[in-house]
This record gives sequence, C-alpha cells and structure tokens, in this order.
Amino acid sequence: MRNGGRLLLHVYECQWDKSHSPCGMHIEGDQASVTDHLARFHGFTGGEGETACLWDGCTSKKRSAMKGTSVARHLVTHIGYKIKCMACNVDYAREDACRRSHANARSDCQRMQLAPVHGTGVITLRVQTCEPPAKKRHFADA
Repeated sequence: MRNGGRLLLHVYECQWDKSHSPCGMHIEGDQASVTDHLARFHGFTGGEGETACLWDGCTSKKRSAMKGTSVARHLVTHIGYKIKCMACNVDYAREDACRRSHANARSDCQRMQLAPVHGTGVITLRVQTCEPPAKKRHFADA
C-alpha cells in the first residue's frame, strides 16, 4: 500500500506460543504471510490432524481441537485482518469469500475493488528503498 508515494508495510506482533517460546517477530496479517511465518519460525506446518491454537489469549471453543490446515485462517481472525470491497463497501473475512460473493448473480456489486482492512494491533512502517553507495572510481596517476 502506498501513502504519499511511500510504500507502507502493516505488521502485527506474533502472539504464537508467547508464554513458552516467543519469536519476538512481527508478521503481516494475511493468511499466506501467517502460514509462512508459522512454518519458518515456529516449525508449524499444519496438516490434517487436530491441533491447538497457541495464539496468546485465544478463547475459541475450538482452541484445542482444530485442523492444522485451519490454524493460519483462524489466526487471521485474531489479528483482525479483513478485505473490503471498495465498490460495495462490504468487509469480508477473506478474499475468497469476497470473490464468491461477487461471483453470485444476486450480488449488487459486480465491480470488485479490494482493499485491506487492518486490525487494531497494526503497526504501520514506512518502507524506504536504499540505494547502495556508488562505487568510487580510482584513476591511475599519469
């Protein structure tokens, strides 16, 4: 996302297994970023078996018995990240839900225009590009 020509990065503090093995990192709020973070920094790859949500403060009734493949999608609800269709001004939990709604013939909005809706714990960073310093040219004395 850009703001005044500058790229903005929206991140959230990782709360996964915070009481036992916190990573101290920040993650982007979309499902793909959460999935990647869990695999790379927590060794969690999901799977079809049942698992527990280790997100700090999770009070879901399904906390201890959800499919491993559902965990990243569940964590996005903790983060509060959503998708908004700017054309019809409706928030969706996920992009696929927005696409399904717009594919429906009864949908009032046929011009889907997506924008992220960030959760309350968002940290916004301005990203600056850094150019490497120019190499100095050395000239031999004549």
